[in-house]
Amino acid sequence: MKICTPFITKNGVRLYASTFGKKAFCFDVTEEQHKAYLEKKAAKAEKQLNKKTKDK
Repeated sequence: MKICTPFITKNGVRLYASTFGKKAFCFDVTEEQHKAYLEKKAAKAEKQLNKKTKDK
């Protein structure tokens, strides 16, 4: 699976593809890597949602 994004973060610095004359940075990932990323992203979103509801 190919993932494309207009920016990447390297060493805490956001690098934009347009700076390098590209529309996006593209790289290949396996289905397992993509699934793990989506699970991590969902867990983070759920944690933030719980934190917001807890603060009220």
